Amino acid sequence: MWQNKFDSRLELEPKPSRYLLLYLVVLHGLGVVALLQPLTLPLAVRLGLLVAVLASLLWQAGRHYRASQQTTRLVWRTDGEWDYRTDEHHWTGLSLLPSSYITRWLIILHLQPVKGRRLYLVLLPDSLPRAQWHLLWLRLRYASPSGQGRVTRDE
Repeated sequence: MWQNKFDSRLELEPKPSRYLLLYLVVLHGLGVVALLQPLTLPLAVRLGLLVAVLASLLWQAGRHYRASQQTTRLVWRTDGEWDYRTDEHHWTGLSLLPSSYITRWLIILHLQPVKGRRLYLVLLPDSLPRAQWHLLWLRLRYASPSGQGRVTRDE
């Protein structure tokens, strides 16, 4: 939980990042190009790896499409706790863990409910409107977590 309390709550509606989708397409494309190079692997193994890379790309694109069809709402309350709601799930009273990663171009939030598994949220600048991204980054950057460890911050 955060020591800093805020005067107002921060309400965010992140969208799936097109930058992340583009990165995944390029990464899978490089995997396909690597498999097309002359390798000492048998043809059946190379075809199996090619099918695995293409299946992974289709699965990731499907996840992106499903995420774009659902509504996501993230609220940083004034008491420092977080609420996360999608069309399928609702978590309240989440605490931000010190293992969260914050840079100007990437924010990875590690949120922990009182009981249960951690929730990881990857946000890129195109996930939020510019003003909301900047406000979130400022709050995360200059708020200080209590307890052990610190939030990872890189410039």
